[in-house]
Amino acid sequence: MDRSISMPNVVMIDLLDELILEGKVLRLKIKGNSMMPFLRDGKDMVELAKANDRELLPGAVVLFRFRGSFLLHRIIRREGSYLITMGDGVLIYTERITTDQVVGIVRANICPNGKRIDSNCLLSRYKTWVWMLLKPLRRWLLAVARRVC
Repeated sequence: MDRSISMPNVVMIDLLDELILEGKVLRLKIKGNSMMPFLRDGKDMVELAKANDRELLPGAVVLFRFRGSFLLHRIIRREGSYLITMGDGVLIYTERITTDQVVGIVRANICPNGKRIDSNCLLSRYKTWVWMLLKPLRRWLLAVARRVC
């Protein structure tokens, strides 16, 4: 049974923030291609939960407020209370946000077949590390991924 709902981003941000602050774990379907190849538009879902400050480290994927909307991107660097984020499928642009803008952290990816992949498992961390190292080759790797996925 599909229990998904759709609503405007402005309404969604406040609702997500409120539910996550209450300690709820939410599942959201991915919308957009900025996290390709790991998270695919309309196919994958993520499990979001409240993040503590110690978890906001490079490699973590976070949902955050940004210019009246929200984005789900990976932390690539931390500078004190600032986080530099970038989508896995993005080649150039980064966002500089504060830790206060973070709504939640991704605890797991949910594949279309229902398989849950924990974000902290060794394989997930390894894939993240390799992908971050391959940044100079992403243009070509993403071109292949877009044709395959």
